[in-house]
Amino acid sequence: MHRPKDVGPTVEVVDNILILDRDNQVIYCGKGIQGMLCPSAPSDDRNLLNHVADPQDREDLSEAISQVRETRIPVCIPMKEISQAIYIFPTADSKTEQLVLSTEEEAIRAQSVRHALHERVKELECLYRISSEMKSSQDLDTALEQSIQHLTEGFQYPDITSVRIDLTPKRIFGARDMTAETAANSLVSDFLLDNKPAGRISVFYRRNEPFLEEERKLLEEIDTIIAVRLERQKQTRQLEKQQKVLLAKNQKLLELTDECGEARKKLQAVLDAITDRLVVIDADFNVIRSNSAEIHSGGTCHMELFQCTEVCPECPAKIAFNESRPATAEKHVDDRHFVLRAYPILNDEGGVDRVVETCSDVTMRKRMEAQLFQSYKLASIGKLVAGIAHEINNPNTFIKGNVKIIQEALEDMYPILDAAHEQNPDLKIARLSYPIFREHIPQLIDDMAHGTERINNIVLGLRNFAKKDDGLATDDVNLNELIRNDLRITEKEIKKVARLQVDLDKTLPTFKGNRQKMEQVLMNLLLNAAQAIDHESGLITLQTRHLSEENRVLLVVSDNGAGMDEQTRKHVFDPFFTTKRSKGGTGLGLSITYGIIKDHDGQIEVQSEPGTGTTFRITLPIERQEKP
Repeated sequence: MHRPKDVGPTVEVVDNILILDRDNQVIYCGKGIQGMLCPSAPSDDRNLLNHVADPQDREDLSEAISQVRETRIPVCIPMKEISQAIYIFPTADSKTEQLVLSTEEEAIRAQSVRHALHERVKELECLYRISSEMKSSQDLDTALEQSIQHLTEGFQYPDITSVRIDLTPKRIFGARDMTAETAANSLVSDFLLDNKPAGRISVFYRRNEPFLEEERKLLEEIDTIIAVRLERQKQTRQLEKQQKVLLAKNQKLLELTDECGEARKKLQAVLDAITDRLVVIDADFNVIRSNSAEIHSGGTCHMELFQCTEVCPECPAKIAFNESRPATAEKHVDDRHFVLRAYPILNDEGGVDRVVETCSDVTMRKRMEAQLFQSYKLASIGKLVAGIAHEINNPNTFIKGNVKIIQEALEDMYPILDAAHEQNPDLKIARLSYPIFREHIPQLIDDMAHGTERINNIVLGLRNFAKKDDGLATDDVNLNELIRNDLRITEKEIKKVARLQVDLDKTLPTFKGNRQKMEQVLMNLLLNAAQAIDHESGLITLQTRHLSEENRVLLVVSDNGAGMDEQTRKHVFDPFFTTKRSKGGTGLGLSITYGIIKDHDGQIEVQSEPGTGTTFRITLPIERQEKP
């Protein structure tokens, strides 16, 4: 193997050293020193002393090796046989007790290499430390002051070295009193910033010693590092100026944003105060803004308002876009009524880019109108019922009085007729044999009397129904009596769809209330139960009880009809809520019932499941506390 031509002095040094272990066995022997110390050494004998021919040289070498192992101080001994001195010095690892042998010439060369390496290490350390100072977050003046010390230590003669850094304009760091004229030797490097002189670094020797080329390059590298720091500082200042400008603009923007926010809040407050749903739409009917969280921007108005996939045929926004004028239209969706109003927003050219559309739910107004009409009808019916009751009551009074007279007459006639029948067993009256006549005629007369009484009760119920309500809860109300009166009117209607089971507490006390309103409660509950029956085996149960411990009366109305799911139960007392809209239901009966019970300080509860029927449970206080 041939050595490359460009091999350095370090490789030559390695070729001229020999390394011994603790037993003086050769571990490594360079080619250069091998020819001098052991030119004829056999391959199997690695003891160095066995290859030294001269006895005196062998003895001196052995003593020197022992001395170095003991003191770990290098020694130099002359060798007669090779006419050169041999250096012996220990290795850095004292545990191995290894020694290194080399010729005097190569030792000097190794020392030179070591010195050169040491200097290069100093330079690298100097360069690293100054680079760290310049990259740190401290201010530039502090970084330059500390860099001067690092640069001084980086040169080969720190004791006679002074460093000065001049920045433009007049700013001096380091040796202020040193100049090229007062120093024995100097080295100067200028640095530029934006191609303009920005300063210089000067290194002075107080003794006339030469500067190495490596030191000149080191100074140029440091020059570059400081220039980079100056450039970075300049950019930082520019960024700070720009940051101040941006902060000022940002502050102004924040103020404008706050103003816009306040204006937006005011506008939103106005929009929120509008109870009707309001949307702003574009020409494609897409919602841009609304006053309701339920309406999402980006969706079409007909989808967001009515869940319709197509534009409403009666949409007033089309008129507002096409004719640039406000428009109004009504829309009916399921069982709800809406009034739509559209107002065009004109642009600078007079065209319509946006339309404000309001959607008013007029369902309650429509229903109130219908309810008002229904009230008028009920008032008319009330007058008619009062008149009919009066007309029926007059002849019924005659019949009732005449039946009473006939009953008394027959009672007086029976002894005479009995005696006549004894004399004439074939006696017939009204083509009836006397025994049949005697058995059935009294019963017929009693039935007539009961019939007139029943007609009288029905007329009384009709009068109570038509009676004007004064609204006061001052009546002594007996629930059992109310149930009997209401059943006279509703029993026939109820028996068409269900059997009626009545369980009344005979000890039920009266309570203070409004008799006519409680009759309305009973009427609403009974009719509601009858309408819930959807099969042939219908059953409606009425029950009253005296809750003595609570000092309250209890009314229970049950049916075995269709029942209600949870959603229906939650809204059953809401005004205008009904599941029988198609059958003419108004959704007011149970709502009115709930209000009446609350006015009487009572409680109403509903229990129901689909397919199992419904039970309404009402409790009312017997004695009510006067409200202030």
